[in-house]
Amino acid sequence: MSYRTDPHVRHADSIMTALTGFRIVVWLGVGVNAAFWAPALVAPQVINDIFGFEPDYYTVWLRNVGMVLLLVSITNAAAAVDPRRYQLFAWLVVVGRYIAALFFLEIWALDLLDSSDKPSAFMWFFITDASLGTISGILLYIGLRQRRQASNGRHLSAA
Repeated sequence: MSYRTDPHVRHADSIMTALTGFRIVVWLGVGVNAAFWAPALVAPQVINDIFGFEPDYYTVWLRNVGMVLLLVSITNAAAAVDPRRYQLFAWLVVVGRYIAALFFLEIWALDLLDSSDKPSAFMWFFITDASLGTISGILLYIGLRQRRQASNGRHLSAA
């Protein structure tokens, strides 16, 4: 039986493809986060200028958001390195993206608390987090499910 026709090898390849896809999407999200947290920490007025927000003379809150997003990115990186080992962190990446997406959806669509002078600027935050959450969630589910099925198959064949 050749490498290409061995069902165990093909199954292992599909598991790695889904989990590799998850890793790539999570690293992409870390990069997106870095594009925000880096200027938020060291040049917060740049963020205000890019989105057309009114100048904020006390930038401590925007800088705090940058710091928190950096911490989130560090935990996301752990999930990207080994989603099988750090499954809790991997699923929290997905959950965190959906929480962020819902937060930005509320500001963009409703802005019930009058949180922003430019709520429409948050549409792209919503789209980015919802997309990254959905894609990473699907890939993680497929990769971990296939891995479980492969493990169950090996135990059955060994018996």
